[in-house]
Amino acid sequence: MIIYGTGESPFGPCQVARSERGICYLGFSARPENRDPRLERMALGKRLVRADDEIRKLLPEIFTLRPELPLDLKGTPFQMSIWRALLEIPAGATRSYTDVAVASGRPRAVRAAANAVAANPVAWLVPCHRVVRKDGSLGGYHWGTACKRAMLEYENRHRSVVS
Repeated sequence: MIIYGTGESPFGPCQVARSERGICYLGFSARPENRDPRLERMALGKRLVRADDEIRKLLPEIFTLRPELPLDLKGTPFQMSIWRALLEIPAGATRSYTDVAVASGRPRAVRAAANAVAANPVAWLVPCHRVVRKDGSLGGYHWGTACKRAMLEYENRHRSVVS
């Protein structure tokens, strides 16, 4: 069973899902009342139960700079290595896709690293928003570049609180 719900984040409406093992999905949408297709695919074979109140109780912990909630991530070994590399990027800092590929131990797999970053099911918690193009420009973001920019600005504003 997967419990999911919607709420407000510092970056707009969000949808969060958790299994018995931890948070398995976090996404941002202008229409969070509709289940995201990524959540639908992730939940194949499992019962989805909507519980907005339960999920909203998690939001204050989720949207800190150092959330300590358990995650329930499923991916290939390569994706998992990329997601671990993302977790090593400090709040407010950025790295290029090349940097992430190197940090994962696969320096020549830059394109595959970009695909793994894009496949991250828990935006913010695994900070894919911290990955930028080699020239330092933001590049794309599944939830929009305005959301990506807002996340980086939020981290920079609040970084001194957790340092």
